[in-house]
Amino acid sequence: MKKYITIIFILISNCTLGQDTLNRYLQMSAQNNPELKSKFYDYNAQLKNVTVVGSLPDPTAEFGIFVQPMSLLGGDQLASITVMQMFPWFGTLKAKKDEASQMALAKLYVAQDYKLNLYRNVRIEYFNLIKTNKEIFILNKNLELLKVIEKTITNSYIHGTSNSSSGNMNTGNSSSGSQSSSSASGMSSMQNSGNDVNQNSNSSAANNVSAGMNSSTGQSFKDILQIQIEISSLKNRIESLQEKLLIQKANFNSLLNRDLSSDVNLSDSLIIWQEISYESFSDSISNHPMIQMLQSDVNASFSAHKMAQKMGLPMIGVGINYSLIKERPGNTNMMNGQDMIMPMVTVTLPIYRNKYNAQIQIETDKGLSAQEQIKNIENSFKVAFLNAHKNKNDALRNKKLSIEQKNISDQILALQLTSYTNGKSDFEEILRTQEAILNYEIDKINAESDYNNAMADLYYLIGM
Repeated sequence: MKKYITIIFILISNCTLGQDTLNRYLQMSAQNNPELKSKFYDYNAQLKNVTVVGSLPDPTAEFGIFVQPMSLLGGDQLASITVMQMFPWFGTLKAKKDEASQMALAKLYVAQDYKLNLYRNVRIEYFNLIKTNKEIFILNKNLELLKVIEKTITNSYIHGTSNSSSGNMNTGNSSSGSQSSSSASGMSSMQNSGNDVNQNSNSSAANNVSAGMNSSTGQSFKDILQIQIEISSLKNRIESLQEKLLIQKANFNSLLNRDLSSDVNLSDSLIIWQEISYESFSDSISNHPMIQMLQSDVNASFSAHKMAQKMGLPMIGVGINYSLIKERPGNTNMMNGQDMIMPMVTVTLPIYRNKYNAQIQIETDKGLSAQEQIKNIENSFKVAFLNAHKNKNDALRNKKLSIEQKNISDQILALQLTSYTNGKSDFEEILRTQEAILNYEIDKINAESDYNNAMADLYYLIGM
């Protein structure tokens, strides 16, 4: 017993591991999508810029050599070497690093927002593939049904034409008594035919249509032409959907950055979505990467504002000058021939205030602009949430309506087939009803797809 349980468990595990689920495709897109990789490379580059802007400026060194030694009191000066390091005002480097850090954080949130949007696109393309596959399946099923009906009608038409020709020949060579006998025989044949119809009325649409042909062969050729038109129309729709499926598969594979013709394993199992309320969305909207990105822009502008203020303060330079002195003969000065070392301090004078004041105002306006963008994005997201929620509810209602309409149309079709069997209904009405049933089935698939697409939009807005 344990052996069989183990074998069953292994088989179930292999089936589970072998099935490519939507979550696996989402992970694959996050790992392989080139645009997403590009966004994260931008983030890494901006993150390294924090070290660049937070560093001191390079020190300067000056070398001077006299072509003819300069006579000084302490000897002849041959050369001069000066080394200088400039220091910005206290807190300037920190403000620069803060600004660069916030800009890097904004790049990160841009990448995260693109990732959420990528997940949304992968989900939508996945559901579009399922939708198109289901449409092709239903159309093929209806195409096979129409082919069976066409074959049945054709056989009935040939059989009815043969019987009619035979009946005409017998009528031309018989007496009135024979006509009465033939009429009675015909009534008996119709009765038997009616019994056959009653026995087969629940078997299939093709059998019912065949019975109808036995009672009204005059319309059979017209019916054959009508059904051939329907078959041609279905074939055209199927071919169009098959080409559409190839394009959808290419779009899906491009999001995963793999060969465009790669097979996609689709699951018909029900996707379980987490229910999202407007209250939970409102509470979490501030955590959405798009909002966080704009908030980082606000923080970066605030840091840049502080940096602009610091840049308007003096920069201090500290250095040293070394003079190479050659001893001069006959010079009795006690410093004769001794090299000179001179500490130096340099201070910049930011007296042109207009450019600093303008830079401060620029950063202030940038911060205010980002704050207004946050309000606009929040309002747009709230409207998008309500719209997606409405689309979800519409999809549920449309699915329910399509099911009800199909069930009613099935009953209408059954009644029409019965009437057609008795020669009281037009075959074109049956085709129209069958087409309506097909459209209701397609509407149900579209409603399911619309529901999944609406949930994908909600997941993006909630940041999932």
